[in-house]
Amino acid sequence: MEKSRLEELSKELPEKERKELLERIGRRMEQEEGEDPVPVELQQDERDKIIAFELKKATAWVRFMLWLRTLMSGRPRKEVFLDIRLRLLRSHIRSRSPGITGFETRDLSVKFARKLYDLYLKVQAVAGIYHALASDKAVRGAAYAWYVEQRWEHAKKGLDEFIRTEEMEDIFAQTGQTDEIKKKLSLRLNDYVHSIPESFLLQLEAEARLHLSLGRLVAFPFATFFRYFNFMLADSAEAPSPSFEAAPVMLTLDLMEKLHVTFGLFHASAPDYVYAEEPIACYFALRSGVKPGAEEAGKRDEELGNLRADIMAIVHEIDDFESSIPLLDLLRYFRRDPWFQLVVNAPRLYLRSMYFSTLKAKLGQELEEQLGAVKERVIARKVQEMLKGQKLLEFSSYKENPDFDFRKLGLPYFSCIRSLTLVYNYLQQQFKGAVQEAAGLVASTVLANNRIMQSRLSQNISGLEDLEARIVLFDRSLSPDEEDGKQLGKFRFNVATDLLLQKSFRLFILQKDRDARELIDKARDYLAAIRTTFDEMRTSAFDNTRSLLKTLHMYRGRNLTLGQILNARSDSIGVFLKLLDQLLEIEKGA
Repeated sequence: MEKSRLEELSKELPEKERKELLERIGRRMEQEEGEDPVPVELQQDERDKIIAFELKKATAWVRFMLWLRTLMSGRPRKEVFLDIRLRLLRSHIRSRSPGITGFETRDLSVKFARKLYDLYLKVQAVAGIYHALASDKAVRGAAYAWYVEQRWEHAKKGLDEFIRTEEMEDIFAQTGQTDEIKKKLSLRLNDYVHSIPESFLLQLEAEARLHLSLGRLVAFPFATFFRYFNFMLADSAEAPSPSFEAAPVMLTLDLMEKLHVTFGLFHASAPDYVYAEEPIACYFALRSGVKPGAEEAGKRDEELGNLRADIMAIVHEIDDFESSIPLLDLLRYFRRDPWFQLVVNAPRLYLRSMYFSTLKAKLGQELEEQLGAVKERVIARKVQEMLKGQKLLEFSSYKENPDFDFRKLGLPYFSCIRSLTLVYNYLQQQFKGAVQEAAGLVASTVLANNRIMQSRLSQNISGLEDLEARIVLFDRSLSPDEEDGKQLGKFRFNVATDLLLQKSFRLFILQKDRDARELIDKARDYLAAIRTTFDEMRTSAFDNTRSLLKTLHMYRGRNLTLGQILNARSDSIGVFLKLLDQLLEIEKGA
């Protein structure tokens, strides 16, 4: 599908600015749905044409009265004609709805309030449903997304239909970034939503238009209107015979305009009041706490049938109201404009945007729930690849699964167990041997005459050898025979009931985490420095060094050039450091 010009332009914006633009557009759409009616402003020449046309159609009596009153009053002919039109309008209102207003007292009678109250009672039957569909974004989004899914034969509903678990693992394994998974998902979601034909979505919007009109009717400020009749609505709309007083008509004109537009939208929203039932069925399911489509068919049909009856009752009540009260004529008379008209933008669903936002949020939640497991599986696989199938050595004291459930108490526990375990295993199984041998070859060949770099490399190797011993001592410090281990034992038995002890426990865990992180950071620094030395040697531009890199050496049972050895060891250290960073990130968010 060809992309719109707006989409092409928005692609050039930074991510933050693009999100802000979409939010502004979304807010604008919401504002357009709720815009107040706007009176039609007639230009003077248009008004003159209307008057001329009506004069041609006027009876001889009206033309005679116009001539006589113009002659008697000396006023402009147009003003006199306006007075005649208003008098005729007043006579029409009186004949159609006697006593609806006192034209001299300029008020609305109790009759108007009672008819409005009858309508209000009918509207309350559907108020809960349409208030949720109009104002609750979560319910609204879920209802109309389900509506699209039920109608679109190629609908995609779950995360696995956009991106498979295996693909997520491959992306994370290659990039080490979950953002790349999110970008891939976002692109596919965007392509999918924009593949839905516009004509199909417009048809769905047309079938759901009555729901929007009912939402407008439910949102009408009945309480404000009734206050002008000196009546306060109670929490329950069950007052059998409320007491009203006449209301000042000039103060209610804006509300009368809103009511007139709401009626017009309601009648124009659907032929014979036919509407899509899927959004309502989804709402009923969500209200019952079940997944849409999983509810009992009989119960669903009964609820939908009751709703249809309630809507038809509203239809009849509006028809009765309009047959008894000429709302537009009242507006024209008291606005002193016989040609008064209102223009309003009919509400729109903007179904594509709503469906995209709802599906994006749903898939995003599913993705967040799976990302942890994806990262865990990838890291576990990489650890096994790095250790070449050897068993992962675990600490005897600094380990998971303590003897008490610290989570129920809301207490922390050691957060660097897995990353420190990984460092220890790397030192045991990769550094001791492969890295040390490579460092020895470099020191005796390429760096034989460079005492400064030779000393620096030796310090980093010695630092890692010392670090291995420090990690063992750190683990041993938590054994039952050591002071820290004895202290940890006391915490386990008494921390559940002693708040002061809980505070001490938090400080104890915090300090041990700092000690563990210091050991991890030292290992990173030493290994990064060794890797830098290897990289400098293998990419050296000096002819003597390049010649030495081509010499063969017996390395771990194989004949390899020094360059090959350094390449392999540099890559191995790089893989380990990247894996360590990923594991630290997981532990940080745990």
